[in-house]
Amino acid sequence: MNTEEIEYPLVDGFKMIDEEKDRNGNILHAIVNEVFEVNIMSRDRYRDIVDARRIYSLILREQGYSYTRIGKFIRKDHATVLHYHRNIDYILKADPQLKQKYLYCRKRYLEDVERADAVNAEAANQTMQAVILNSRVEINSLRQRMEYLEVRNESLSNQNEWYDKELSQYNPKLKKLYNIITNRTKAGTVGELSKKINTLYNGVYSEVIEVY
Repeated sequence: MNTEEIEYPLVDGFKMIDEEKDRNGNILHAIVNEVFEVNIMSRDRYRDIVDARRIYSLILREQGYSYTRIGKFIRKDHATVLHYHRNIDYILKADPQLKQKYLYCRKRYLEDVERADAVNAEAANQTMQAVILNSRVEINSLRQRMEYLEVRNESLSNQNEWYDKELSQYNPKLKKLYNIITNRTKAGTVGELSKKINTLYNGVYSEVIEVY
């Protein structure tokens, strides 16, 4: 299958053409392949392929990658990568065209990594902004909930005051009377019954009761 037809995953806007490599390793992989018009992962030992691997290894080494990690990227052992670097200065001096390709690959690599870092930073910034926005929404929701609970608490407090006031009028000694009134009073007769009870009490307490 043509590599142009493969849908590679993107990281910070760049294709990850080899899952064994990190983002920067993939960025340089694509650049070197394009400039040298080869595939650095090929098992062939043609001069152009070997030179491409040399330049790939050199640039990554300059960026602080270890020989072992570079070897893993190009599926070569540590000794092979070390061999690439032993005579690289002499080779670049002896081959101006190769040095030109090296400088061009290095320049493009640094520019693309800088661009990828900018995309990554922007994505991180957007993620942080989303987190901050979600936090603000949650805080606002909690604030509204607290305001509701304060109103609810005030309402319950008023109800408790009303009940306390009502219960303060209750006299346990009059429980029998409360039971009679509660059980026998019919709906709609409270006003009329109140008058009759009042009349009854007036009659009862108008008499002089002597206690011997």
